[in-house]
Amino acid sequence: MKRNASRRHAGGTGASAVRKLCAAIFAGALAGCLSVPVAAFADEATVGRADGPIQLITEDPSFGMAAPTVPEGAAFEAGSNASGVQALGIEDDTVAIGVGGVYHQTSARQMLGLVNSARASRGASPLVWDENLEYLAMVRAAEISVSFSHTRPNGLTCFSIADEYDVSVGWSMGENILMGASTPELANQLWTNSPGHYSNMVNTSFSSVGVAAFECGGSWYWVEFFGATRGTSVGDALDGPATTVFDVLPQYLGAVFSDFNAGDWYMTNSNNRRDLVYTLNNGIMSGYADRPLFGFYDNITRADVAVILYRMAGEPQADAPDFEDVDYGWYYGRAIEWARSTGVITGYRDADGAYRRFGPNDPVTREQLVVMLANFAEKIAGKDVGRSDAAASGISGWAQVSSWAREGMAWAVDEGILGGVSTSHGPELQPQGNATRAQVAIMAARLHRDVLGW
Repeated sequence: MKRNASRRHAGGTGASAVRKLCAAIFAGALAGCLSVPVAAFADEATVGRADGPIQLITEDPSFGMAAPTVPEGAAFEAGSNASGVQALGIEDDTVAIGVGGVYHQTSARQMLGLVNSARASRGASPLVWDENLEYLAMVRAAEISVSFSHTRPNGLTCFSIADEYDVSVGWSMGENILMGASTPELANQLWTNSPGHYSNMVNTSFSSVGVAAFECGGSWYWVEFFGATRGTSVGDALDGPATTVFDVLPQYLGAVFSDFNAGDWYMTNSNNRRDLVYTLNNGIMSGYADRPLFGFYDNITRADVAVILYRMAGEPQADAPDFEDVDYGWYYGRAIEWARSTGVITGYRDADGAYRRFGPNDPVTREQLVVMLANFAEKIAGKDVGRSDAAASGISGWAQVSSWAREGMAWAVDEGILGGVSTSHGPELQPQGNATRAQVAIMAARLHRDVLGW
C-alpha cells in the first residue's frame, strides 16, 4: 500500500543511544510500504547518540523471549507474549514502554548495496546512507514489533517520527516494513517481489535511506526509511541487545502485560482507562517485577497497598517499631515502616492491645482499602474525611459495611473514588470482598489526581 500527501517538515537534530535487553529468532510476514512528499531540501544535522529511546545495556540479558503472535498489519493480540517489555510511563493519553530486542545494524547496512543494484537496473541514481534515517528506522523497527503497521503505536502516521525526533528528511520520504527474514538478502527479495515496496526502492524522488533490523520476541523486524537528503557520514553500526522506549496507546498494553485484555472493564470504560494510564504513568503501580503481568484480577496485598501509598507520599524516611512478621529487607520493608510510623496502615491488634503483626501478604478487603486511603488523605494530605453516609447508604451492600469502616466508605463514595462493583442488579459496595489490583489502580488514580490534586 502506498500513500502520498504533502506536509511541512522541520530540519534539526534528534537524540539516540542504544541500551540492551534480549531477543530470539523467527521468520514471518510482509507489510506494505508508504511514501510521501514533504517540504524543501534541507541541510542535515547528525542525530546525537548520547541519550534517547535506543539505549545500550552492557550486562547480559536476564531473560529470554518466546515468539509472539503478530498477525500481518495488526497489533499484538491481548494476552500475547510480552517478555522483554517494561512499562515506563509518560503522556496522559499514552504509556511509554521499553521493548527489548537485538539490533543487527551491520546486516541492515548491507541493504544499501542491494537496493542500489535494483535502482541501477532501472537507471535510477544510487541512494546514499543517512544515519539520521537509520536512527528513525531503528525506532520504527522496535515500534512495528508492537504494532505491525505504518500507523505508529501512538496512533500517528509513521512519518510523524521525523518531526518527533527533529530529523530533516528532505522533500520526500517513504517507509517499507517487513516481519521475518533473518538475512538482508531474503528481506530484499521479499520487498523486491512486492510491487508497492519495490516502487519505493527505485523511486527517483529518494536520494538517501536508512535501514534497521531488529530481532525481538522470536521475529526479525525490518524497516527501510527513505528520504531526499544528501546523506551523512557513517560511523560504527549499532549492533547488540537493546531496549527502545516509545509511546503507545493504552490498547497496546498487551505488549507489556500478558494478562491485559482490551475488552475488560478497566479499558472499555473511558474513565477507568484514563485512570489506569494515569496510575502507570505516575509510577503509582507497575506490573510484577519477575514476570510480564500486571495481575489485574489478583487480590492486592497489605504490603502492596503500603508500597503504593508510600510512593504517593514521595518515599520519605521513617522510623517505627518492627513488626514480627515483616522482612524489612524485602521490597516493602521501608513502606511498611512508613505506614506504621504515620498511622496510615496499622497492624493487627493483639488481645493485649499491642500491634505485633502486619500481615504483609494478606489480601485487603474493599472496606479495609478505603480506610487506608482515607487515613492517607487525612494524615498525609491533611484532608477532612468526615462525610455523611447519604450517598454510600444508597448503594447495595451498605448494611454489610463494618462500623469502623463506615466513615471511610462514605468518604470514598462522596469523593468518587469508589462507586460500587457493577453487577446485573446494579452497583454493589461488596465491602468484605477482596480488592483487586485493577480496582486499586483506578482508586489510586482518583485519590492522587482528583482528591489530592497531586
